[in-house]
This record gives sequence, structure tokens and C-alpha cells, in this order.
Amino acid sequence: MEIKIGGVPEHFNSPLHIGKEQGTFLSHGFNVEFISCPGGTGEMIEGLKSARLDIAIALTEGLMAGIAKGGKEFQICGTYVASPLTWAISTGSKSPHMNVDTLKGANIGISRYGSGSHIMSYVLCEQSGWQSPADQFRFTVLNNFTNLRDGVNNGSADAFLWERFTTKPYHDSGEVQLVGHIAPPWSAFMIAARKDVLDRLDQKINSLLDCITQSCTSFMQNKHHSSIDYVAKTFSQQRQDVEKWFESLSYADDCKQVSQSMLEKCNQTLLKANVITKAVEIHDACYTNVTLI
Repeated sequence: MEIKIGGVPEHFNSPLHIGKEQGTFLSHGFNVEFISCPGGTGEMIEGLKSARLDIAIALTEGLMAGIAKGGKEFQICGTYVASPLTWAISTGSKSPHMNVDTLKGANIGISRYGSGSHIMSYVLCEQSGWQSPADQFRFTVLNNFTNLRDGVNNGSADAFLWERFTTKPYHDSGEVQLVGHIAPPWSAFMIAARKDVLDRLDQKINSLLDCITQSCTSFMQNKHHSSIDYVAKTFSQQRQDVEKWFESLSYADDCKQVSQSMLEKCNQTLLKANVITKAVEIHDACYTNVTLI
């Protein structure tokens, strides 16, 4: 069975690529094609809607916001990365913005509307107490990580938010400045699929999710050896940075399970930050066969 899975071209998806190379998916009857989505969650939601993707490994907040805003084509069917995602807040190498406090009312570069880089900017406003219209961010769509880095250096944007370890090499090189971090109280990545794909897979979705769990478990079991080597080489990371990344990383013990309380926290934060106007019904957002815990 052919399955098209979309994901960001980042270290979090290493277990899936290794699992494919080792035949984990094929041995269970799944011919998996991984489609790189450098535009992030916004691109993946569009991919699910257009049927470019069957399944997406996407940010929790982006999926919840997408469903709240009328995304009826897909549902959450599992958990991928259980630990929260830490976002780095970055400005240009010669930017006068040396800390987060000066970014009130700033022009923020985002990959797409509805992406994590967009949604977390609202969360940053809410957590910073910037509630008046004059305090709110303006946004410039720059499509991908490369353009975001270029944008804060050429005046297209004042700052951008992106995953901290992906951004760290560019902080180390001085290409962009690190001015702060922000981390939400929910799991970083969920697994979502188009409803017609879920209907077609039926009970086979559990087998596919078990393959993902198996790949993640193997990846973490080798985190002191081959997994570190793979991430460092594939993503041009320093070994000590990869070791630090592993310290804060946890994948779902069982990808078929989804925490209802975690999704509720996401719901309430998105409401408070005015990202959505109405809370998502968790049972509507999740596939029927999902185990809510």
C-alpha cells in the first residue's frame, strides 16, 4: 500500500527515514514516500487538503488551529514527538533588537499563515502581555527557513521563530542573533491524516502507527551511538548539540495514543492568543480509533 507522508526536513523525522531505509514499513506492507515540506505545518495542511499528502507529521498547534478554522479534510490520528518544541526567537546579525522586549509591534517573518512560526508569534504576544492593537505583530510571509534567515538580515522582517536546534548553527556562525526562547505546554508533533485515507486504511492505520512507534523506539535506543551520528551527519550539526537535543527529546511510547488534556491546553492557549475564535471539540479533531488518554 502506497502512503505519502509529509514532514519538515529536520532531525525530528530521522526515525522515519531510518525506518524506511531498514525496511520497517515495507515489511508491514507500506510503501512509504516521504515528502519534504520546508514550508512547515502550513504547507502540510495545504498538502492534506489538496491530496498531495496522505499523512502529515505536523505541529500540534498548527493542526488544531487548522481544524478550528474549518479544516474538515483531515483528523489527528496519533502522537509523534511527545516532548514540547522549543522555539528560538532570532533577529538579524546587525539588528538593533537584542532582546525580546524590543520586539513589541515588530514585523515578524513567518513561513506561511497558519504555520507554527505564525501561531507561536501570537503566543509570544500573549505571554509577553502585548495585547493592545499597537503592540501586535505584523507579518511577512517568507516561505521557508532560508528566506527567514535572509529576511531578518535584508530588512524584510525584524525577527522570526524557528525550532532552536535547527537554528543553532546559524546562531553559532553569527548569521542571525538569538534573543530568546519560547516553549508551549503541549507535545510538539502530532500525526494527522486525510479522512478518506483513514477510511481506506481502516484498521491498517494501527499497523502503520506501530511501524512509526517501532522506528522511534529504535532511534532512541541508539541515541548514544548510531542515531547521534546520523543526525550530526545528515543535518550538519555538532555532536555536542545533538547530544543536548536528545536530552530534551521524547517520542510517543505508543503513537496510537493522544493526550486529551494536552490538546485541551493547546485549545485554550490558541483561544487566549486569539489564534482561533472557537475551541475545537477534541473528539471531532481526532480519528475515531484514536486512544484518548
